Amino acid sequence: MNEHVQTSGLERRREDYSLITGGSHYVDDLKSPQGRPPVLYMAVVRSPYAHAEITGIQFERAQSLAGVIAVFQGAELVSGMPVLDTIPVPGLRKPERRPLAVGRVRYVGDPVAVVLAESLYAAMDARDLVEVEYEPLPAVVDLEGALDPGAPLLYDELGSNSAFTQESGGGDIQAAFENADHVVRLRVVNQRLAPGSLESRACMFDFDPSSGELSAWVSSQAVYRVRDTLAKFLGLDRNRIRVHNAEVGGAFGAKNNFLGEEIVAALLAVKFGRPVKWIESRSENFQAQSQGRGQVNYIEAAFQDDGKLLGLRVRSFADLGAFLASATAMVPSRTPSMLCGPYQLQAIESKMVGVFTNKATTAPYRGAGRPEATYILERTMDRIAHELALDPAEVRRRNFISPQSFPYTTVTGLQYDSGNYQAALDRALELADYAGWRV
Repeated sequence: MNEHVQTSGLERRREDYSLITGGSHYVDDLKSPQGRPPVLYMAVVRSPYAHAEITGIQFERAQSLAGVIAVFQGAELVSGMPVLDTIPVPGLRKPERRPLAVGRVRYVGDPVAVVLAESLYAAMDARDLVEVEYEPLPAVVDLEGALDPGAPLLYDELGSNSAFTQESGGGDIQAAFENADHVVRLRVVNQRLAPGSLESRACMFDFDPSSGELSAWVSSQAVYRVRDTLAKFLGLDRNRIRVHNAEVGGAFGAKNNFLGEEIVAALLAVKFGRPVKWIESRSENFQAQSQGRGQVNYIEAAFQDDGKLLGLRVRSFADLGAFLASATAMVPSRTPSMLCGPYQLQAIESKMVGVFTNKATTAPYRGAGRPEATYILERTMDRIAHELALDPAEVRRRNFISPQSFPYTTVTGLQYDSGNYQAALDRALELADYAGWRV
């Protein structure tokens, strides 16, 4: 039998002392394991174009620099590799995207080539000497325009920029709108954002040829996914891979998967039998790390004179970026099921379209689809309050699921076991002195 033990007073966090005294170790602090050769450093050559054909790459000047071990373009390293696994979404169309660009770049920051050198500075200097020739192509940067007939295609083989379409809902949406006293329409945008964790992406890999074992040091939220991804891409048994998670200097969802560069660093460690480290710079992080949000939503809300919301029709477009990381499509696919929030709705009708654009990929960020649904709902509640000249807090009270209704199943099929939203809102308003601010 499990016992719940309640303690009083402040709980001391064990990690604080090492963090504030500089005693913690992040990936960039790590040295070569004892008895192993010195670390090699990887630097990444990136595309300055959002969409372009690669017509030529010259390495000679970079390769001649002192301390440079090797320079590789995408076709040399990754042409035979698989594509990243994705969390399943019905109807999802997966393009053949590799860890490095092969033939075409599809976003600013797309990795084109890598340099391996004895020092970080030699790798960075050599990276700047790699000459890449491009033939620019029209870029798709407008989310809704990406679906227009004749829009430039990111992947010719797909025939469109649509990655998936998901239609869902519940309840009698027609009756909800027919019985409503009012219908309002609004467009709300969840802007793209960069997670901006204090520590950027970072990894170090060491492959010991004598044992056939790969050690990985990463800053990650998903060490088992790291292990499984490395096994798949490198052709190693999972029991030959050991993943160490160093201190993680922030993540917010963006470090739940590999995007490509990490796989290349691991491949080079296997190829050369030496430790290989890659630390993403801050400018690279803003360009190429997965980003969050990126949704446009068209809402129709049916409601009564008293502010009671009866039904929602929501048509959404999700900006997936240029390729699919493991959770890219999963995030928007979850938004429709969350559209009830804490409110008692009679009906919902939703259509979500995932769209490829010439931007960095998107992935979970602080809620993974839930905040997007919350934004839709709360903007709708504010609009209802505005239309009826009611207190926005009172509109929410009138729509809350009552405490007596739990356990409760929403019209989208989610099951809530308990809750008292009225009490939580009242306490929040009291703490914020809501009545004092409303004049």
